[in-house]
Amino acid sequence: MCKTTTDEQPPRSSSFDKDDTKDVSISTPYKRVKSISICRDTGINLITFTYADDTKNVHGHDGGNADSRKVIFTEGEYLTEVTHEQFENFYSAAAAIIFVTNLGRRFEYKPKLATNLKDQLTTLKAQPNHQITALNINKGHLLSLIEHPTPPHPHQNDRSNPKPNPNQPWYVVASYNKQNDDYDLTEDEKDALGLLSGCNFEHFKSYFDAKNRFTSLTSSKRKGNAVLILDCKKMATVKYSGKPMDVVHVESEAIKEGLILGEDSEKVSIRKGLQTLASLLGESSDKKNFALILSLLASSSYFDLYASLVTGKVLTMFDESSSSDDTQFNWVDPFYCVLGDCSGVDPNQNEKALILGYFLVMVLKSFLYVTNVYFHHLACDKKNSKTRADCFEKVLSLDQAFFDTKSMAEIRGSMQVESINNTITWNIPYLLARMIKLMIAAYFMVSISLELAFIAIASTIAVQVLVLTPLQKKSSSYHKKESKINIFLDQIKDEALDMTATIKLFSNEKHHTDNYERGQAQYSDHLYNVVFLRVVREFSYSNAQSLSFALVLYWGIVGNARNSVTSASLTGFFLLFSQCQGVFGSLKWHWE
Repeated sequence: MCKTTTDEQPPRSSSFDKDDTKDVSISTPYKRVKSISICRDTGINLITFTYADDTKNVHGHDGGNADSRKVIFTEGEYLTEVTHEQFENFYSAAAAIIFVTNLGRRFEYKPKLATNLKDQLTTLKAQPNHQITALNINKGHLLSLIEHPTPPHPHQNDRSNPKPNPNQPWYVVASYNKQNDDYDLTEDEKDALGLLSGCNFEHFKSYFDAKNRFTSLTSSKRKGNAVLILDCKKMATVKYSGKPMDVVHVESEAIKEGLILGEDSEKVSIRKGLQTLASLLGESSDKKNFALILSLLASSSYFDLYASLVTGKVLTMFDESSSSDDTQFNWVDPFYCVLGDCSGVDPNQNEKALILGYFLVMVLKSFLYVTNVYFHHLACDKKNSKTRADCFEKVLSLDQAFFDTKSMAEIRGSMQVESINNTITWNIPYLLARMIKLMIAAYFMVSISLELAFIAIASTIAVQVLVLTPLQKKSSSYHKKESKINIFLDQIKDEALDMTATIKLFSNEKHHTDNYERGQAQYSDHLYNVVFLRVVREFSYSNAQSLSFALVLYWGIVGNARNSVTSASLTGFFLLFSQCQGVFGSLKWHWE
């Protein structure tokens, strides 16, 4: 018997019509959920429940790209909990969704609009000894669940294969062997040696037992033997041995069995980005361009930081205490002698040479940067043009079956090669350059004072991690919620303007204006949070920088640094520290 449940939730202000909700309280015959697939874009466009008889139940509207991480239920596994992030709109099913099974496995899908704000989340759980077989979603709101009693576990009377416990670890040793010629061995003997042809999966409740089995299988060192340890709770490969192609084959089979998840195609890790960069730099000209651009960025960063030291010296050149470290800038004397008098008669010779050195450093810094922009821009756009042409040629060369099985949105999305190319060819060089610049800044600061440099770096990291990062995450969540409201308001306007004839025929103007007014009221209420958080973030950021440098100055007073640091060095240290804080934030942005 089907049961519809709704956990007690606090009343929410909503602009969707209660009269439009579906009546799901009717009896529905039980069908085991075999898999759940997701189509996503900025939100969750479509949620599809596929049952054992291959029938489907869909929530949302077609659109977006299919997520490669499909929920595939293993034997005796079923859905018990759903956490849904609301996304009030006419087309998408959710902003984000999390599925939890009776084995404790979590399948999380969080596109760009996922905010993780508590007031946006709805968590519904199945009753004891029941499983979730469908959802009741209306206009991006999860209203209720459709439940059925859980069937008996297929191995509940088998002591060697007891019912899984969600609190216990779950490891699988997966082995793969090609057809072998050991005809003198029985099937049991081949199984013991790990010589059975094809993919074989063995389940274990502890990593120790799984590792022992892994060791026994790999110790045979038979040709074509690939062995993996899979953590089915984390749905990832822990350890593997064998040829790379065989390992990939075993992982693909494990994905089909629902033991692990595939990679999230929407997320680009640093490792994957570097691998993609290596593939994009396949031609020798690409490698030369990359090396040239990275060297120009590093050189520009060096002179940018060195300019801070020169600026500090220039600003304090009338202070007699700063004349003790004049040897640091003696390199400018030969250049000054070409243009000025170096006979020693001019009492302001050192100051004039310093001004010339300051000008030369600033010009050289700017020249290196614009040279980088020139080569970088040309190289990136030429690569975009080539990859677009190659991608278009590749798509047209595919068989008709490809176009029959893929939507136009997926095909067009796969042809956006410039987005990947720009991310790799722009983001990674600047990421590496920011790292180099941080190391150079740390070197210059340490050369001035080790104590002050340690306090400055430690305080910067502490402020970023403890203050600025939480505020930035909260601000990002609020902006995503604002985007969700704006999307819904745009949908109301577009729908009303496209259906003006129908609206006038049935006099439904009030229905649409009420919906739009409620949406605007939500936007106005949310606007207070956005503006308040912006004020707090900007206030905290500006004062955090002042606090960090105040700590540096305080330690310079109470410590031993005041006797070794001149006014010129302190001014240069302050300028370096300000740049270091900006570079740290830029590095964090490129990393994310």
